[in-house]
Order: sequence, then C-alpha cells, then structure tokens
Amino acid sequence: MKIMVLSDSHGAFGAVEELLEQNPGIGTVIFLGDGLAEMEDLKNIHPEKTFYLVAGNCDFSADAPAERVVEAGGHRIFCTHGHHYGVKSGDLTPLRRAAARQGCDIALYGHTHEARVDYDHGVYLCNPGSLRYAYGSAKGWLELNLDGRNVAPILVPLE
Repeated sequence: MKIMVLSDSHGAFGAVEELLEQNPGIGTVIFLGDGLAEMEDLKNIHPEKTFYLVAGNCDFSADAPAERVVEAGGHRIFCTHGHHYGVKSGDLTPLRRAAARQGCDIALYGHTHEARVDYDHGVYLCNPGSLRYAYGSAKGWLELNLDGRNVAPILVPLE
C-alpha cells in the first residue's frame, strides 16, 4: 500500500494538484496541516482518493482535528501537525510518546518544513517537509509504503 503524505502547502494548490495527477496509483492521501482549505477543495475534486486531514497552526477556523490515528496497511499511524509537540525544538520524544500511547508504530508530522525520517524506540517519525517552503531540505512530500510488516518511507523532492 502506498500513501501520499503532504504537509505545509500554504496555498500551493497547483503543486498539490499536479502531484495528485502524477500519482494516480496512490489512493490514500494524508495531509498534516497548514493548507487545509486547498486540501478540502482537492478532496472534492478527487473523490476517488481517500483523504485524512489534520489542522495545523495556520489553519484558522479549521473543521479538522489537530491529530488523528489512521489504520492502514497493517499499521497504526499517528497524524499531527506537530506544533503541540514542540517538534521545532528537534526533540521528537513527546511526539514519539504520544504515538506510542495510541499504539502507533508510525508518527507523521509537519510544521518544521524540513523533511526527515527517524526511527526511535519502535516508532517511525516522518516529516514530509513543505510543498511551498523548504528549510534545510528540498520542497517535497513523503511516499509511505506499507506491506503489513514493513515500513518504507521515501522522501520525494519536488522537481
């Protein structure tokens, strides 16, 4: 199972639309906040895809949860923007603990605009980076490949 993980699009509607068009085989999209309005529009444009959305710190008056757990490909995935877990400090321990409390082996977060993949105490901690602004990494997204036992996160830079 392949999942497209996006975050921090901040109005980059065209970039997200292009990614969705270029990846018709990916049926599930997880969005981690800061661009929720355009993701709601894209969700309506692409009813063939399943969208899981969480609100970020810039998603004012958003009608989406701040975090959620998604079950997919034999895994439990904790999804959050990350600002409530202090991810900009570089210490991902609070995020990892929150995921573990929910029985999740994957934690997805955004907020820092820096793409990275870590593994700590049995939890994958993955940030797809930003589709609009890049700090310390290229603009991009995350392809999360799940096959029941294995987790293969691939950071994909935008061309």
